[in-house]
Amino acid sequence: MWYWLFRHRLSVLGTLLVILPVLIMYIAGNSRHESGRLETAVGTVAGWSQEGVGEAVESVDGFGARVRSLFSFNDEMSRLKAENERLLGEALTARRFSDENGELRRLLGLRESRDDLKMMPAEIVVRDVNPYFRIERIRLKVPEGVEGARPTPGNAVITDVGLIGRVTEMRGAFSDVMLVSDYRSRVAAQVSGTGVIGMVVGSGRKAGYVARLQVSMTEPILQKGAAVVTSGHDRVFPRGIEIGYILDPEKRKQAGPFMEYDIGLAVDPATAEIVMVVTEMAVADALKAFVVK
Repeated sequence: MWYWLFRHRLSVLGTLLVILPVLIMYIAGNSRHESGRLETAVGTVAGWSQEGVGEAVESVDGFGARVRSLFSFNDEMSRLKAENERLLGEALTARRFSDENGELRRLLGLRESRDDLKMMPAEIVVRDVNPYFRIERIRLKVPEGVEGARPTPGNAVITDVGLIGRVTEMRGAFSDVMLVSDYRSRVAAQVSGTGVIGMVVGSGRKAGYVARLQVSMTEPILQKGAAVVTSGHDRVFPRGIEIGYILDPEKRKQAGPFMEYDIGLAVDPATAEIVMVVTEMAVADALKAFVVK
């Protein structure tokens, strides 16, 4: 009994505050004796009771209002969060479209500036990554409805920045591309503005996009940062396409009858999305490629 009263003491107290004044007033009303003091006491207790009940009711109403306000705030926060996520998604989509549009404009400019070449656009759809998180091979897909010849093995793959590699195999609408950094890659090259010609050989290094430029031992020491471009002497790559730049001439080394320089490649295959495949070079350009400047 006492345990039950202790557990429900608040409910019991509230009930007494409501019932007790009514009970006292009932007893006083039915009493035949003068009850001035009793009525006064009843009035006082009833006042206390009404005041307590009123405060309790106001507290409950206030608590309910705060709870409703909290739920309303949470709903508003959820709505704002959803709206923010939607706007963020739209912003990222707009940024992606803007980047793609900029890349397409640059490739269009490349096509217009090299009217000696026939090129077709292609999208990089596969990137094979090695354990060092470097791209080793890429695969292209030619969009449907593109006019012009299809890519064939040996076609150069370029961007507005420079040379990526060459097509090695065709599989339906897909083309495998060997990168310039591949150890099997060979590109006839020259150092821009110097007349020095040589061969860019893929380094095959797993940890970076680096190749080696082999030049004659009799050539003067090349400058750091000098641009290395295709010479066109191999009749595979059109001349004048940037391959990379000399990294550190102090680290050059002899390799048989040649002097080798490390070159950083102009194009990072991890950042390219759309490329151009050179399907045909003009005959005049092929002849000019054999003129050493």
